[in-house]
Amino acid sequence: MKNNTYLLGKIFNLSSSDVNQIVDSDLSMRELIFSDSDYLKECLKLNEALVSKLSAIKQLFEEISLEELQQRFVIKEPKDVLKYLKTILSPLSVEHFVGIFLNKGNAVVDHVKVRGSSDTVQPDYRFILKRALISEATGIICAHNHPGGNTKPSSEDIRFTFNLKKNVGTFKY
Repeated sequence: MKNNTYLLGKIFNLSSSDVNQIVDSDLSMRELIFSDSDYLKECLKLNEALVSKLSAIKQLFEEISLEELQQRFVIKEPKDVLKYLKTILSPLSVEHFVGIFLNKGNAVVDHVKVRGSSDTVQPDYRFILKRALISEATGIICAHNHPGGNTKPSSEDIRFTFNLKKNVGTFKY
């Protein structure tokens, strides 16, 4: 970890103070980069500028990982959907809605992630449809996480799913 931290410091021009804060945190590189910004600031007492830099690194890694995942990811069976969702939802501490857009061969061509709150997420279904059209998707998989671990859908989840199905079903293209 220590060598990786110093390398990270050189690549992103971090001060020696920032590097020392990272080393003192005792987090793995993955934990450090994918931890929630509030956790890094409030619990680990990392300064705002460092947390901002780490967030930028996280965004870069997520974009690179997503591009690689989309280039070779084909949905063949339900466990493939779970694998894809785990990759993009596991580090998140609040609810997020995900729309996965597929081509005719069930390859992922794009996805959209909408942030919610600690216990709900209600994206605009028109936004989802617009992104599907832009990506020329022939299929859409919709899901969201429950960071608290409760897998039972809430009444809001059920209502949103019903409205999404109803509106997608009446959508003419």
